[in-house]
Amino acid sequence: MKRYSTAEIAKIINGQLFQTEQPEYNTIDKITIDSRTISEFHNSMFFALISDRNDGHHYLKNAWNKGIRVFVISQLPADFISFKNSIFIKVANTLTALQKLAAFKRSGFSKEIIAITGSNGKTIIKEWLYDLLRGHFLIIRSPKSYNSQVGVPLSVWLLEEKHTLGIFESGISLPGEMEKLAQIIQPEIGIFTNIGPSHQENFDTVEQKIREKIKLFRNTKKLVFCSDQAKTFNIIHPFCQQNNIDEFKWSLTNKNSPIYIVPFKGESTTAFEANYKGHSYKFTIPFTDDSSIENACQCFAAILALNLNPQQFLTKFKTLSSVAMRLEIKQGINNSLLINDYYNSDINSLSIALSVMENQAKKKPPAKSCYPFRYQAIG
Repeated sequence: MKRYSTAEIAKIINGQLFQTEQPEYNTIDKITIDSRTISEFHNSMFFALISDRNDGHHYLKNAWNKGIRVFVISQLPADFISFKNSIFIKVANTLTALQKLAAFKRSGFSKEIIAITGSNGKTIIKEWLYDLLRGHFLIIRSPKSYNSQVGVPLSVWLLEEKHTLGIFESGISLPGEMEKLAQIIQPEIGIFTNIGPSHQENFDTVEQKIREKIKLFRNTKKLVFCSDQAKTFNIIHPFCQQNNIDEFKWSLTNKNSPIYIVPFKGESTTAFEANYKGHSYKFTIPFTDDSSIENACQCFAAILALNLNPQQFLTKFKTLSSVAMRLEIKQGINNSLLINDYYNSDINSLSIALSVMENQAKKKPPAKSCYPFRYQAIG
């Protein structure tokens, strides 16, 4: 990974440099925000982020004791001199500085970036696209579900010249947040999954939330979305027209849609026939729940948006697997099944999980168990 001098970083994030004695190192290629998880300290930089519940400035000494010698802070510690051989970069706001640095890193990346947002399915679509495309591209993607104001810049910072495709997910909980993430990711291709009630408490209407989320795509060239969802379509379609964005809209119900996909549910698999520009493509996934069907359609449309020949990837759909802590099915005690949806706890996610549960019951009802299913949603 490319290293940046602390002087260069200070200029990028509008920071003021302070140092004690002779710095132990002054080039950076790694970023950390949690003193508890520091494993590689050399050429690492600690951002002292401030949140409603915590303040990274309280852990500067912990980070120093673990070998960190470069810090981005908004206030110098009172015992500044005790941080031997260290460099401090003082900024007005450490989160803003982190986001500026990631945006700078992104601006030097010349290959395509895919950004994914919506209420459900972001992580699964990201991971499935990775599984489908990794033989064709050298992919960098968001770790886990790093889609927040902090997670997105940490993900984008991982971009390297060797990568040929980036896939990043993005989520918001408040109006005004998406513009910041859009400046960091700067996607060429967008995927809008769907809209649901998660984080709705901070938005007046569902329509407002859709309009906030699609700000991520204002400068994209192509946008993938389902045209069957009326509220989404009625906002996204004119948005694409106003911003000269090519629509890769797909439908399960409209035969006249540019991408028309027909699913055929089996006992444990779903077969698809997809029609696009006069060509028919057939593929199968090892799932039958509605959310997996929708996610697979998003992935197929994304392959088209990348100008790839779908025929090269059709067999790979058969090998797609569940994503850890996203509707993950595990064997429980007393012949029960545990459906783990660790990162979601809203009512729409519960509905999706119950759909998965119903399909599992149809496939193989457990024997001799009074409580055959458990649903776990922690988050």
